Amino acid sequence: RALLDQTVGNLRRLNRTLAPTTLDRFGLLAALEELTEYTATPDLTVRFECPMPSPLPLNRVADVALYRVAQALINNVVQHAR
Repeated sequence: RALLDQTVGNLRRLNRTLAPTTLDRFGLLAALEELTEYTATPDLTVRFECPMPSPLPLNRVADVALYRVAQALINNVVQHAR
């Protein structure tokens, strides 16, 4: 049972990583804010700022691409920064 619970949790995290539901429901800005909150730890502060109150609407492919770029940047910092 514990292994099944762990597997389900891992699948949910993987699903959120690939295409977060927040991106579909609330848009890119909300998804990026959620990504920074999810990534933050006691040793790492991640802050998202957008100077535009409402950026130009993009299509789903562009939103996912920008989300993944931000995700890769944060992962690189986490892995390589001291």
